[in-house]
Amino acid sequence: MKIALSLIVKNEQRSLLRCLLAAAPLVDLIVIADTGSTDRTKEIIEEFRRHSDDNDAPLPESHSKSFSETHGPNRPPVQVYDFPWCNDFSAARNFTLERAEELGADIHFVLDADEYVLSGSYDSLHEFAVRMTSKYDNDWAAMFIRNDWYPDTQASPDTSSSNQSLPNASLHLDVFHIRNIPTAKANDYVCSPESSIDMDKTALRCSRELCERIFPKGTRYSGIIHEQPTKHSICVQAPVIADHDGYLHDGLGKGERNLQYLLQALRKDPADNYLQYQTAITLRNLKRLEESLPYFEKFFAAVTELFAKETKMESEAEAFNSPCQDNNSQSNAGQITNDSTNPGSISGSEKGSSKPSLPVYVYDGILRYLYTLMEIGSEATLNRAEEIIDLTSDLYAYSTDFYFFCGNFYTKYILQDLEHRGSRLPMIEQCYQACLAIGEQPDRAGVAGTGSFLAAYNLGIWYELNRQNEKARECYSLAAKYGYEPAKERMNGLSHK
Repeated sequence: MKIALSLIVKNEQRSLLRCLLAAAPLVDLIVIADTGSTDRTKEIIEEFRRHSDDNDAPLPESHSKSFSETHGPNRPPVQVYDFPWCNDFSAARNFTLERAEELGADIHFVLDADEYVLSGSYDSLHEFAVRMTSKYDNDWAAMFIRNDWYPDTQASPDTSSSNQSLPNASLHLDVFHIRNIPTAKANDYVCSPESSIDMDKTALRCSRELCERIFPKGTRYSGIIHEQPTKHSICVQAPVIADHDGYLHDGLGKGERNLQYLLQALRKDPADNYLQYQTAITLRNLKRLEESLPYFEKFFAAVTELFAKETKMESEAEAFNSPCQDNNSQSNAGQITNDSTNPGSISGSEKGSSKPSLPVYVYDGILRYLYTLMEIGSEATLNRAEEIIDLTSDLYAYSTDFYFFCGNFYTKYILQDLEHRGSRLPMIEQCYQACLAIGEQPDRAGVAGTGSFLAAYNLGIWYELNRQNEKARECYSLAAKYGYEPAKERMNGLSHK
């Protein structure tokens, strides 16, 4: 079984060599489509290809830390094509898939140049692909965990004031911009010698995503932007972990470009809920919060309808099952819908839950909508956020990201009108305690720290502001065990009180 790595690139000299070096040991073939590079991208590809063609040739001196020591000796052949850009990411992706299949690929492994494999092996990936194909033929897809890294721009809290009021208490109010892996430095994770970031001084923040990028031949992408594979009915997690550092590098200007593509796609298909979601997220990331609200609301209205249908299906299934039937059937384990409007929808795991589920992007979209409403902070948007919390809480029973948001939200919501909302004050403590009770879930998509040091830190601030200093110290101590520096600073502040 032949696995092909597929990439589309343009001006990727910063990270491309690192991507190729890390992924090459897992695959049998590399196919690259260049959409118009004007930097050293093509030179780097040719350099790598020469070394791939000659297994005795030394690797580039800039990567003198032995590639074979860390990733193995495999150097697969590389095929490079020019692809004139046509404002359609799916067309470019599909071009690489077609060329790979012409060269004998059975399985596709799709990466971007600013991603690089951290964990995985040739044997484990091939054994996984053989197992999935023998069980599901060519009707499956797989996801890998991707760590998204962000620059740490959050200032340390001011511990000098003993009269600090809650709104200025440095509560982490947006985990989508505050994604912490404590004490990690960029140079621990980024091996590119051409990085434009001061890696020795830049602490990083991280969130985990699940990326559906491994699938059999015959699969194709759809969508001119935020493209999704269109042919799959089974989706499980593959034995691969990757890092992504594209967000660490400023000046790439992709937000405005992506927005234009999304608006163009929406004009053709205004009812596409996934496009509504992506447009809302793009506007949010561009700090155009008010403009994002109509798209979020359309997205949420469609989600509410979908959730009602799924709930009805589940209720009917439960009513239909009799005591003599096998309620532990695995026939729906890990299944997803073959529907371009529901990309990545997972209904169960490899262990076999047959309970229906919503598309993966729905959970992310609702949370981002909630954060947007909270950040706008008007009476109307805060009330709307509370309505959505009430409507969706059942979806997030085991989500530390959700409970973390709720703790932050109720802090802001209650203090805005303490006289009328004061009865809700215990909910703040309860939300952060729920985060800690659930704990970190490193094998699931989410924000690192909401089940550990971030929740403990915010709970510590809450106790400190309520003059429960011993409880605050315990929480800061827990967060500090993860190396979280703000917690250490607040502990030092408490010691002087």
